Amino acid sequence: MSFSMTQAADGLKAGPFPPTAPSVLKVEPVSVVDFDAVSYEETEVTTITDETKTTKVAKVSEMHVADTEVVDITSSSDISVSPSDNSWTKPEVSVPAVVTNEVTPVKTSTGRYFTRFDSYVPTSPPPKLSTATTVTTVAESASTVVGSGTSVSTTTAAFQNLKLGVKKSFGGAGLKHGVVQSKKLIIGIDFGTTFTGIAYGLTSDPTNIKIVKKWPGIQGRNDIVKIPTTIQYGSVNDNNIKDVDFVWGYKIKDNAERVIRGFKLGLDPAKRGFWTKAVGISEDDDMMLFHEETTMVEMERLYRSTVQIVADYLGAVYKHAIAKIAKDEMTGVLELPRQFVITVPAIWSDQAKTATLNAARLAHADMKFVSPEDLVTEPEAAALYALQSFRNRGFKTGDTFVLCDAGGGTVDLISYKITSLYPRMQVKEVVSATGAAVGSMMINNGFERYLRQILGDDVLARMKDKGGVAFNAVMREFDQKIKPYFQSAEHWDDGGDEDDDAINNIINLGITIDDDPDHNITDNNLTITGDVLEEIFDPLVTATEKLVREQIDGVKQSNGRGPNYIFLVGGFGASPYLNRRLEEMVAGESIQVLRPEDAQAAVVKGAVLFKMPNTAQVIASILPTSLGVKASVLYDSLEHTSPSAILHAFTDANEGVTRIPKMTWFIMKGAELERDDRVRFPCYRDVPLDYYPENLRFTDELQESDEPLPPKFPWEGKGVKRKCVLTSDLNGIDPGQLVRRKDPNGCEYYSVHYELVVAIRSAILTFSVECQGRTFAIANVEF
Repeated sequence: MSFSMTQAADGLKAGPFPPTAPSVLKVEPVSVVDFDAVSYEETEVTTITDETKTTKVAKVSEMHVADTEVVDITSSSDISVSPSDNSWTKPEVSVPAVVTNEVTPVKTSTGRYFTRFDSYVPTSPPPKLSTATTVTTVAESASTVVGSGTSVSTTTAAFQNLKLGVKKSFGGAGLKHGVVQSKKLIIGIDFGTTFTGIAYGLTSDPTNIKIVKKWPGIQGRNDIVKIPTTIQYGSVNDNNIKDVDFVWGYKIKDNAERVIRGFKLGLDPAKRGFWTKAVGISEDDDMMLFHEETTMVEMERLYRSTVQIVADYLGAVYKHAIAKIAKDEMTGVLELPRQFVITVPAIWSDQAKTATLNAARLAHADMKFVSPEDLVTEPEAAALYALQSFRNRGFKTGDTFVLCDAGGGTVDLISYKITSLYPRMQVKEVVSATGAAVGSMMINNGFERYLRQILGDDVLARMKDKGGVAFNAVMREFDQKIKPYFQSAEHWDDGGDEDDDAINNIINLGITIDDDPDHNITDNNLTITGDVLEEIFDPLVTATEKLVREQIDGVKQSNGRGPNYIFLVGGFGASPYLNRRLEEMVAGESIQVLRPEDAQAAVVKGAVLFKMPNTAQVIASILPTSLGVKASVLYDSLEHTSPSAILHAFTDANEGVTRIPKMTWFIMKGAELERDDRVRFPCYRDVPLDYYPENLRFTDELQESDEPLPPKFPWEGKGVKRKCVLTSDLNGIDPGQLVRRKDPNGCEYYSVHYELVVAIRSAILTFSVECQGRTFAIANVEF
């Protein structure tokens, strides 16, 4: 069979050079060395062989002590490695500033060895051992071992210099009684659709997480866990748009006009309409769409994007919070290194998560360097807090739980399995995150729809007159004094239990209207019955029950049995009605529904725990979609037999071989990836011998599919969509290492072989390119 069509060969090609046919990349876990007080960027495993045995040595390519850059390190520190006996008996290990008297090797279920070191500096380093092999790191500062009983030592000079470097890094207070001081201030920001909160803690006291509870606009209150995610801009100075004034949170007056609410959702336009689809209401009744329209009008008036509005709000909130932290905490707290953690909904796209990062970078100079590693999904953060809250409950290895984070805007869910309890609790995902925009804001919207139904549009318009003072007061009364206490229709109408606070089921409407006994309106007061509240709550609660049930079924399918627990957190998660409905749903299934005491603050406190040492950690995630690229592969007459395949086959102009476009999926939906594992996809492109810089700027389009079995070919593209476009710049590679080829006409060209590298973080995928042993950052990611 012959193919007359010929194509230029500068496109993306997958796999090895012909004639070897490419195969789908499989996930290969990378051996990792884990330090309690050391961060690393990448590890490389080297095999060292002597006359009697082979030892694996991990080379740390970039090292920081306590995440603080080490200075004044000599560039000639030799690190020698000596094979010892084959047992795990406390070998003498010395790594600069990270030396231990206790070495605990832990072999995980995947066969990885994690060697843990306490962060103590001995009074004097051990003598240098005889050199079997010298291992030099990129920073030429440290190395350690993976495997059986290998010991590492350093020269005295290098060790002393590193101690001086650490001391200088901490402003002269780095070493105290021989201990590395790695204290940092961790700040968690839970930027919510309806409310926002900030928590913080010091790494020296990882379980003592505090919340900023005093906010402007409310006098005499020190118990405000969260503030409204609202902003109001003043008049615009046409000569200086950037300096437009605004107020935020509780500073906004009840009768204020042009208040922007729900603007967080503008970061993920793809979710527009989730509110209506989730509970089956019309767009006319969807208050979120109304808020979006208000936001759009204001954005046009202010010449501001959603990212800029979010940045304005976050900047103001953070500026107040950091001043409050400085006032309440010890002297010098602001001199400590700071790390930020920002929460994002699990169901958001990577585009929306990236937009959140961009907003944070614009918000304040302190946050200009936040990165994907500083994002955590809301359910993961909540799970960390729940595990911390219930740590004395007697968890066992193998226990599973569903985390339901029911907030103001969204309900996010995820399921985990406890894989280890000691020395640090570790969990892994067993069901990937799901969710929908069915948060408690929709209950407020439901109440407003009820008011329109019984009062009519004219009366409701009167309530919204004069800045909406009457309407806002009614909504605030419902939100703060009715919604949080509703447990059931019977309980509500009976006035609650004896031990309950008195139920307030009467709201003054704030305007004069006729009595209406049919709708329980007397003397301008509205009495709200339990049946009405159930009608308002039920669409959201039913949608949440469905989401929880899907997670339970997923746990059963993955684990062979249902979960042990359901952890219910978030503002809506504190609802007694939702809690009771979930308990009734799982009655008889041996599943406990648990709510932490501070359920509303679970996400923001968990965000801080995410960066704390020795607290619970998530070690593996489930991929919700398949990821791959469209690349040309060698034509296989036995495999590519369909008419469509034959139609799309072409002759490569450079190689003179027949190729065919094919989807190459290098991460499959449902795959389990350990955190910081890197998935590599081998590719190559052809460039001329006299290439220009632009010839080494490659653009690769990453595709995703949520189908259980993604298609093999681009023309079968059902369920396939573009995830992002990655632009990489490989200028700087060594042309002497490039593969030199000839086309059928004898003309020479280069083949540039490289790997697309994907790594999974808590909340987002990160990308890089590796070529000739070097890592190249992605120049641009376009969603």
